[in-house]
Amino acid sequence: SDLVDAYVDEAFRCGYESNLPDDEDNSQKDTLDKWKPAIDTAARDLLRWSRLFGGAAIYLDVEDGKSLIEPLDVEKVTKINSLRVFDRRYVWPLGYDSDPTSPTYWLPEYYGFGGSLTGSIFSPPVHHSRLLRAVGVEADRRESQYLFWWGHSVLQPVYNVLMRFGLSESSMVTMMQDATQFVFYIRGLLDAITNGDAQAIQQRMQLIDMQRSTN
Repeated sequence: SDLVDAYVDEAFRCGYESNLPDDEDNSQKDTLDKWKPAIDTAARDLLRWSRLFGGAAIYLDVEDGKSLIEPLDVEKVTKINSLRVFDRRYVWPLGYDSDPTSPTYWLPEYYGFGGSLTGSIFSPPVHHSRLLRAVGVEADRRESQYLFWWGHSVLQPVYNVLMRFGLSESSMVTMMQDATQFVFYIRGLLDAITNGDAQAIQQRMQLIDMQRSTN
């Protein structure tokens, strides 16, 4: 769909440049160059799936000497294992930030990965800093709670319009069929009615009318 893909394609049309700090041995630049194809793919999938499903996340599978439930320490990352993209159907909040002074107060603090149904979690809790999230169409705070702090698909605003258009088109076809009224000419109609064949004639005309209204 152009509503999903066109925005993503345009965003990457001119490419991008990294803004890494200078390092003496160029280790960061070398690592970026090595992972650039994977980063490009993950970033495109993140935007595409978030627009289609209302949300998506990249799980940063890196080694920083800490457990998954601890915040990511970017300065201590020694290795990138993989960049895995999940749409919102497979990423579930497992706990919320209860600190009123925190900038992420009442937002998910931990996530779990699993099936598309609530409760089918197949991973240990992962701290939110180890995920890069993207949301399709932002929802208000109350609605976000029902969506597990994700958003809506970009297709949602036009869904009802498209549904009404489809129903209107179908209704117009039915109305045009019903508006076409047949005129029956039956030789000897009065004689048939006199002989008691009126019901058979009516059934025959009803059968013809039913057949012309069926596609």
